[in-house]
Amino acid sequence: SLKTFQDLLSAKPRKRVQLDAEFFIGKIYLATGQNDKALTSFKNLRNKETDEDNIYNISIQIGICYMKQEDLEQASKEFNNIIANNKKNKFSAEAYYYLGEMYFTYVHDYKKAIDNFDKVHNEYRKSQYVEEALRKGAIASKIVQYKEKDKTTDVVAIVDIQFQLAEYYTLDLNMPDSALYLYDEICKQYNYIQTELDSINLLIDRLIANKNVIIDTTEKISVDSTNDSIKVITKMDTASLNQQRKSLNNLLITYRTDILPKSLFMKSWIWLKVKNDTVKADSIVQELRTKFPDSEYSYAGEQLLAGKKPQFITKQNLEAGIYFGKVETYFLKPDSLGIEEVISYLDTIIQYYSKSDYYPKALYTKGYLLLTEQNDTLTSKIYFKKLQDNFAKNELAIKTQKFFNGQNYLFPKQEEIEEKSAIPDSLDRVMPVVSKEDTLLKIIGTPLPDTIETKKDSTNHAKSK
Repeated sequence: SLKTFQDLLSAKPRKRVQLDAEFFIGKIYLATGQNDKALTSFKNLRNKETDEDNIYNISIQIGICYMKQEDLEQASKEFNNIIANNKKNKFSAEAYYYLGEMYFTYVHDYKKAIDNFDKVHNEYRKSQYVEEALRKGAIASKIVQYKEKDKTTDVVAIVDIQFQLAEYYTLDLNMPDSALYLYDEICKQYNYIQTELDSINLLIDRLIANKNVIIDTTEKISVDSTNDSIKVITKMDTASLNQQRKSLNNLLITYRTDILPKSLFMKSWIWLKVKNDTVKADSIVQELRTKFPDSEYSYAGEQLLAGKKPQFITKQNLEAGIYFGKVETYFLKPDSLGIEEVISYLDTIIQYYSKSDYYPKALYTKGYLLLTEQNDTLTSKIYFKKLQDNFAKNELAIKTQKFFNGQNYLFPKQEEIEEKSAIPDSLDRVMPVVSKEDTLLKIIGTPLPDTIETKKDSTNHAKSK
């Protein structure tokens, strides 16, 4: 503490100890925001110090004091003087770091900040400031990109930059209001995109409605004068317009499913954890729950308000996961549940949790059980077909294509029939050979311990005996 070093000085120790104590007193003043006292202390110390390395270290502290006083001209002189007298060592690297910090935080010249941050590693790669300089240089680069964005800049890329900057403002600079401003800007962008989409839809509608317009990718299109907002459209390409509409629709979906709920959650976190305003935080979480009830950020917001560590999982996935966990128990411990009970859990997921990640798994599993456990080839098709129709790229849907073409089950090849391992007789002409490594739990992504057999494996093993 400050008093400890002051008491040490009062005891009149030997000179080296005295100088070191004065240095730490200056550091304490600086750390506690007493920049004037720190500057005076370091200046007096520099006049007494004789060790060259210590003088450079003190000079850096003086430069920091000037910087925090926003006397940037004097700060720059101190740092540049250190650089001029030190080449490729820790002092010049540190001076470059603080020059970068000065341009970044006080001058807001982010390009100069990047130049100085980049020099830290080049000057002295073992400097303790290398990692932080790289991080802040990357942030400065993002700010430059954001400031220089134009209409051709990808919107999602801009939003990503805004999220990173907001995080930096919150966690590094203690500027929560700046972060909140960025989150608000992200939310406003949704309305701009919607307006642009509405304009394109209106344009397409007018072109279609005007019987005199011949839409072609190469011809000039004249639009009726009553359409006051559109006089002449040259080389109008309907394919291009439709592509723009599709891109904007996809962008709006991304906003609704991820960007907007994430922005609201981060705003609620700042209001609660940084600004300590529970009322404002609660109102934002209520907005989140109302507008995006199925979002993982909605559930995380509820946990945040409850004083719990947020879990980023949708309520649909959370609840459906409980039911599917019971289904998995059937395969791990065959005697623990009856087949009808298992199917009832699957029906619950299919009926009430169609937006969860477990929905396609439930479709596959029910079709599988109906086919393999109840020999119901007719009803099982319904679930396999629904899986293929609605989740064509899903791994499970792709797997069903090996034995079901959307209408009928496929006959196995003759060599598969000859090599099959104890598949029930009633399924000989329906299911392809299934090895233990290709069991249901393996297919749906849950590894099965080698020591445990599924109910199906146990049945097959018994029949083979």
